[in-house]
This record gives sequence, C-alpha cells and structure tokens, in this order.
Amino acid sequence: MKRALLSILLLTFAAPLLAAESDCSSLTQLGTLYELRNLAMRHRTSSYDVDSWIDKRIDLLRDPVPGGYRWVRWARPSGNDPVDKHLHKTQAVNGRGSDSFEASGSHAYGVRVVVPEKKSLFSKNNPVYVGTVRILYDADGHRRTKTEKIDQWMNPDTSRTIDLGTIADHVEASLDASTAQKDVNEALVEIHFRQAVAEDDPANPGYRTIK
Repeated sequence: MKRALLSILLLTFAAPLLAAESDCSSLTQLGTLYELRNLAMRHRTSSYDVDSWIDKRIDLLRDPVPGGYRWVRWARPSGNDPVDKHLHKTQAVNGRGSDSFEASGSHAYGVRVVVPEKKSLFSKNNPVYVGTVRILYDADGHRRTKTEKIDQWMNPDTSRTIDLGTIADHVEASLDASTAQKDVNEALVEIHFRQAVAEDDPANPGYRTIK
C-alpha cells in the first residue's frame, strides 16, 4: 500500500514539474520526490524512517543559520497567538513599597499584564496594584524602549496589552506590583509575551518543495 500511494503521488506531481523543468524550484521538488520514493521503496524502510528523512530535508531546505533559518520569517498569527507566560505572587504591601517583577521572551509583538481570575486551580485570585511597566526590546538590529504607567488596581480576570508595533527578536519587561496587606502572597500577577509564529518564506527556492 505504501509503495502504491507513493507511486501515485509521484505520477501526480511529475508531469507538471517536467513541463516546467527550466524552473529550478520544480527540479528541486521533483528530485526530492524521487529521493523520497526510493527511500520508501526499500524493503526495510519504516514510516519513522520516512518521517525522519522528510523532517531533515525540510530543515535543510530552510537553510539553517545561527539562531534560526534563512528562509523562515516571523509573522503575527491570524488566529490565536502562542503566549509565553511568567507568574509572580505579590509580596509588597500597597503604600509601603512594591515588587519589581521581571520577565523576558522572544519573537514577541506585544506584552500583556494579566491579573488572572484564579491563582490556582481551586483558589480565587486577589487584586493587584500595578504601577509602571518598562519594556526593552530588540528589533531590526536596534534596541528600543517603551514605558506605560498603569498606576491602578487591577481586579482578577483583567488585563492590559502593550503593542510593540513590530516583532521583536528579544523582549525584557518589568513592572511594579503591590497588594493589600491581607493578600500578601495570595495575589497573582502575570506578564504574557504575545508571540509571533514562524512561517516559510515564499521567496525560498525550496518553498514549493516544503509545501
């Protein structure tokens, strides 16, 4: 069955690719399909071997470079974005001082300050007073800063989002937090980094092969 399916796959793609054989990307795609077929037709080849070969070939086509890939770009997601969450239980008493809560993330386009509804699976959270939010971020080879004064109590199940206006390679965020005397160590505040997602660059000569 495996051999039959691969033969059908190859026949489906081979004709239009051969018609455009002057196209380098088409030749790359055709060559990759033939290599994949030859691998899968081997008697002792498992589905794991095939999957592993595909993963390695895709990795190679994306052109690995230090810190990532030449042909992978970062973009804002069209749907739900991945979030990198950092948690802090507030210890400072409002009016007497504040905690400095710091966190860092990567490939982020926004920083969100969140006071979640619950501090644990079964325990409700308590209000947190959030002062100034300070953000350092690296984008396009430059370091930039952003400061936002919230200076108010944030009740459970509320948030404030700060958009960076770009996709930053690296982000460092800090905020001042305090709570009521009775809620010390019982009031949770979070910093969320709203992250971009990796996409294959259509300009990659191997883009069609990857797809």
